[in-house]
Amino acid sequence: LPDAQYVLAVWTEQGYNGTPDLQRAVELYTQAADTGHQNAIKSLINIYHGGFDQFPSNIQKEQFWRNKLELDQKKNNVLP
Repeated sequence: LPDAQYVLAVWTEQGYNGTPDLQRAVELYTQAADTGHQNAIKSLINIYHGGFDQFPSNIQKEQFWRNKLELDQKKNNVLP
């Protein structure tokens, strides 16, 4: 359930369901993004673009998710 994973990731990142846990949020974003969930992919791009909390900037991971987003959008004829 990618939508549920994405929402839980947002809640976990923001601490709405307890103490914020970015490590767990990234795991959930990644699970949802692996299924093609575009908002989860965009969240990972943002996290890896400039770095966030314990996640340093990572250009390779950012580019990986950017490429996946672009391919998914082309495949589904979705405009950015």
